Amino acid sequence: MMRRLVALAALMATASCGAQSVTAPEPAREPPLASASAPSTSPPPPDAAVDPPADAAVDALEADAAADGSPTAPDATAAATDARPEIGSLGYITWIYRGASRAGQPIGFIRPGTAVTLASTTAVAGAGCGGARWYAVEPRGFVCADSSTTLNLADPLYAALHQLIPPPDRFPSYRYAYSLGAPMYGRIPSRQEQQAAERKFFPLDKLVRDRKPRSGYEELATSEILHGDDPVPSLFAGGAEAPRMHGFDKGLVRRTIPEGSLMSFVAAFEAEGRTWLLTPDLTLVPSDRVRPFRVTSFHGVEIGGEVQLPLAWTRGTPKPKFRRGDDGKLTESSDTWPPRTVVLLTGQSVQQGALTFLETREPGVFVRDADASVVRVPDPMPTRVADDEKWIDFSIGKGTFTLWVGKTPVFSTLASPGAGSTPPRGNMTNEELVRGSHTPLGIYRIEYKTRTTTMSPEATPNPEKHWIADVGYTQYFRPPFAIHMAYWHEDFGNPKSGGCINLSPQDARRVFEWTAPSVPDEWSGAASYAANGLGTKVVIRR
Repeated sequence: MMRRLVALAALMATASCGAQSVTAPEPAREPPLASASAPSTSPPPPDAAVDPPADAAVDALEADAAADGSPTAPDATAAATDARPEIGSLGYITWIYRGASRAGQPIGFIRPGTAVTLASTTAVAGAGCGGARWYAVEPRGFVCADSSTTLNLADPLYAALHQLIPPPDRFPSYRYAYSLGAPMYGRIPSRQEQQAAERKFFPLDKLVRDRKPRSGYEELATSEILHGDDPVPSLFAGGAEAPRMHGFDKGLVRRTIPEGSLMSFVAAFEAEGRTWLLTPDLTLVPSDRVRPFRVTSFHGVEIGGEVQLPLAWTRGTPKPKFRRGDDGKLTESSDTWPPRTVVLLTGQSVQQGALTFLETREPGVFVRDADASVVRVPDPMPTRVADDEKWIDFSIGKGTFTLWVGKTPVFSTLASPGAGSTPPRGNMTNEELVRGSHTPLGIYRIEYKTRTTTMSPEATPNPEKHWIADVGYTQYFRPPFAIHMAYWHEDFGNPKSGGCINLSPQDARRVFEWTAPSVPDEWSGAASYAANGLGTKVVIRR
């Protein structure tokens, strides 16, 4: 398994499905889109060598998992309930390794501002940690206690970052906005400082907030200017300057978020005549220089009871309902199904001329076959699926995404593949897939999961030209390609991304919590390997 998790650290620096990079473990990147959203990445970086056939990759994962054996570090079976010491992350990412050495691939990580409980307070010697030593952590693995970490959770930088970590029950974890080009301040600037710092930006009275989307990343952006009702954070009270993240500029303006990049924020408050958005990296962005996203309400359906296969989904636009007229022929009615609506089917169909109509469970109502993305029991079923095995079935052409346990379907929804639609052939390299914005065909396993990740085409922890902040519930199956949340559009089922599979926020969380490997409570991400659990199988078809 570990030999398929290539250069995780590099992947973290450029995560995105198509052409975007990241700040958290990701295996792909989401490139800037014209009218579609690009793929994303996080944990493992794109393979440098020719990609093996999908089935071979799955075999390699399974063989590696079987050979992994028991973990080197202590493996706790339950979360610690005592007040044992923790080690916190200050840097870009703090990796967790299987043993006290950087020789192998990481098995997980924690993000800045979070901490993991120590399994032992005794430091041990190991390889690749410079002059520092290693600590065993819960529930398994080791962390190098270098300058990117701290055992003092009162450290000013750690304490500041930790204040901004959303509580586990908050959903979505962050709020998001589309940047119109804005400075990111390290403290609340006076009105005079704002005027001086923003001379190089487009004048506020010339910013166009209400426009037709020019890219797939603007589709859910609103024209609203947010007004803050949160209290002024203690970090910035009395003109205080927040601690500075590694790699950020010194001074009033820590960095600039370019037009077209997407930001996350945890609070909005009023000060010095403006509303300020507080980002997780301790910067302030003026709300009048961004367009906040609305949150889609779309989600899939649990299968069971009255909801059974076959079923269908409508996509894109409203679809007409057909009923029989006085002559017995099916005729289009004035009633429609809204986009992204599930339609329950009887399994019966009617041929009328060259058209096929599917009988729905709504009495007397039919849907045109061409208007429906139908989900049926696969024939044949994928090979090597055990009766109790969880697996994912995704159809690029239909945009349907189904969770299965053996031969039993348990959940169905719509998901968006790459904007390039179905790949012209099945043996394309990652570079060819990314170039064409295609989602790869084949059978894979989840290789790495991360709760959130920042995507960008730039191979650096702090991108400058374009990034998508805190993409939630990211799961890499063929890095840099991943299944992840898309908070910038809701056209699920239609081709949108740079190659990744886009799910709605609710669906992305549902799938993330269902698949393996599971991510330990204190971790921010986890790799597929024996102790963490073998990744869930992902079947991607035309």
